[in-house]
Amino acid sequence: MRIGSCRKDQSDMTEQRTFIRDTTEWPLISVIMPAYNSAKTIERAMRSVIGQSYPETELIVIDSGSADDTAEVVKRIAAQEKGQIDIRLIEKENEGVSAARNEGIRAVKGKYFVSLDADDYYERDTLAGLYKAAAEGKADTAIGGMRKVYESNDALNEDFAPGSQYTGDLKSFMDDCFPKLYDLHLISTHSNKLYSTKIVRDNSLYYNEKLAVNEDIDFVLRYLSHCKSIAVLPDIFLNYVQHGVGESLINTFQPHGLEGALIVLRSCRELMKLSGAGEKTVSEMNDRMFVHICSFAGLMYYRSGYDDAHIRKELVKMCASSDFEQLLSQMRPRGIKNTAAHFLLKHKLIGSYHILCKLIYSNT
Repeated sequence: MRIGSCRKDQSDMTEQRTFIRDTTEWPLISVIMPAYNSAKTIERAMRSVIGQSYPETELIVIDSGSADDTAEVVKRIAAQEKGQIDIRLIEKENEGVSAARNEGIRAVKGKYFVSLDADDYYERDTLAGLYKAAAEGKADTAIGGMRKVYESNDALNEDFAPGSQYTGDLKSFMDDCFPKLYDLHLISTHSNKLYSTKIVRDNSLYYNEKLAVNEDIDFVLRYLSHCKSIAVLPDIFLNYVQHGVGESLINTFQPHGLEGALIVLRSCRELMKLSGAGEKTVSEMNDRMFVHICSFAGLMYYRSGYDDAHIRKELVKMCASSDFEQLLSQMRPRGIKNTAAHFLLKHKLIGSYHILCKLIYSNT
């Protein structure tokens, strides 16, 4: 295990590119960028890839039937950058973001890849930093920090960073880092990580195309299950743009929403089992999975406009899940609110839990 601090190179982009080319062989890294009606934001995202200090990159944009000028913007930038970076545009019908990402995974030529959404953008040294950490630590993935960027309101941007550099095997990572990184939203975020194309393809680790939400954290958890060693960096690499509340999918009813949350639970438990995570980590993550499921269901159902009868039907379905029942029987809830929710759900007191949720989400 290696712990230390990570220093950023302050040289300009031209000097950095020359330095990298002259000293080391760098494998190709592919950047997958799904896009749908992204004409207003995709140039910024693409420029953040084109301007990377890492020299060997390709950019694959998957346009899922956009009705705006997304494809035209991509073609214009590709023409401008011809000879400097390989930019490929794949145009397909809209089958959801997971299908677009999977299309990108099948198309990548790089030894590694990252996935960046068309409304987000990278810092200049993202790919170089992630690759260096993975290569030096002989790790199967590298995880960096992110910044939540609030562009549509007066909220201040928020930085989420691990705090120190770390490299360890999967079990050590689970016990030393995993709950902390989960709390920092650095596990559920998928664009702050470097992925091995071989690991993904050899184990058929594709995004679940049934899911419109929770598909990113599910992919990350399944990928980590196949990693022998993991590197973590303290640097902020990803700018994760936050939209208004009404624009978020989690605030609308999703047909497979609850199923997705329970899939995440199963993926997390499988990761803990395969990694040999310690009892403390298992206990902490059981508590976090309970909060994830209840918070997700609460935000989705109680802001969806659905009537009480429909919401209670969904809550009954949640409590009938064998995975959720097992979680309730094994966990030890922390805090008054979680303890109350755990008691009501464990004893299937759906009406009382429904009233509790209405009180909570009417004030959020």
